[in-house]
Amino acid sequence: MGQYLYDRHTQRQQVHSTAIVPGSITHYANQRNQSFALAWLAVQAIVIFDRSASMDDADAPGGQTRYQLAISELANLQAQCPGRVAIVQFNDTVSLVPGGVPEAPAGTTDLAAALRFVKSQRMDIGTRIIVISDGEPNCERSALEMAGAFRTRIDVVYCGPATRPEGREFLNRLALTSGGQLVTADRAQGLMAATVRLLGVGV
Repeated sequence: MGQYLYDRHTQRQQVHSTAIVPGSITHYANQRNQSFALAWLAVQAIVIFDRSASMDDADAPGGQTRYQLAISELANLQAQCPGRVAIVQFNDTVSLVPGGVPEAPAGTTDLAAALRFVKSQRMDIGTRIIVISDGEPNCERSALEMAGAFRTRIDVVYCGPATRPEGREFLNRLALTSGGQLVTADRAQGLMAATVRLLGVGV
């Protein structure tokens, strides 16, 4: 299945191929011989994943980049909760990732556009929203305004270092704007455990 890409500059959708991990929406649909639209009905949470260039910094445990740690734990999360987690990735553009594997880090951090995309597709109705990011978006004000427009809470998993409090402080404000909470993932398995805890899913 392709990856549907929304470019805020062209206002068009494009399609890109992607890997498929167990438990992703595409994998879930293929196992059941279902359409993507039908499989989507099982989704209970939207993970908004930051794939900006800073996610390539190698300051995660074990010398991993933030991205490597995040996608590893994200794959584990999807395997533990098959068909229940949809991934939306963002940097300069925003895209749905049906196969469950966000693209390599590049570009800036347009979190406001990602939130706007989720809101415009009515993905915020009846689902849990979780942002995974290292913080410091292009425009904090726009991101906070979009978060305040959501009908559901936005919980946040911070995957940046403790030495950059600005990113964590912003993401905490983002979570509080919608009545959500911030969780720090600073251990190898912290990201999945934190996200599962936010979802209320037993593993």
